[in-house]
Amino acid sequence: LTLSMAKGGGFVIQLNEEPVSGISALPAGDDCSAYVDRLTDSLRVFSEQALSGVRIFDLQGRCRISTEPADGSHHEAITLSSLEKGMYVAKVYSEDVMSSIKFVY
Repeated sequence: LTLSMAKGGGFVIQLNEEPVSGISALPAGDDCSAYVDRLTDSLRVFSEQALSGVRIFDLQGRCRISTEPADGSHHEAITLSSLEKGMYVAKVYSEDVMSSIKFVY
């Protein structure tokens, strides 16, 4: 569990969860970080490996935003202005690793 304070008073918690469905998941990675930038209403995601996608889910499990960063990109700024204020989970995919990051917008 990692807690990162975000600029503007928000915060992000990175979770490493074990699957309970019995279906093997992608390995969890600790090589990414994120913060909510309240000035630009965006989630800034950084990774040591090249990003292959970022999906943002609400707490009901609905995918609200899905992005595919430019090839070879290690960072992405995702605009959150279309979301209501609340808690969300960002699934960050890079090569064969997936990280879950819970954040408050």
